[in-house]
Amino acid sequence: MDYDLFMPHINLKDGVTRVLNNEKLYLSLVKRFKGRAMTDTLLGAIESGDSNDVIQAAHALKGTAANLGFPVVYKITEDIETLAKAGEPCTDDLRDKLQEAIDNLEQALAKLYAE
Repeated sequence: MDYDLFMPHINLKDGVTRVLNNEKLYLSLVKRFKGRAMTDTLLGAIESGDSNDVIQAAHALKGTAANLGFPVVYKITEDIETLAKAGEPCTDDLRDKLQEAIDNLEQALAKLYAE
């Protein structure tokens, strides 16, 4: 499998390495990824203005993205979590970037599943 084919949205080399180079296990984990649902939860928390909920939702999505090798989603959720921890609201720009990143990730995942 060409690991560079899915960059920057999926860092396959990093993700597969995290599961001891077991591509089958990695693909199984990726197929269970609930990125859209996790993103909706995070966006809902942002809308509600509850910084604790934002921190929890951002941290969950950030951790999953890190473990599966989704660097763009990881970076955006890290920024959102950092703002929430500082008591700052999430910017419209970050919300837009997160939605775009999830859309792009879903497209890359569809391409990965087709491989």
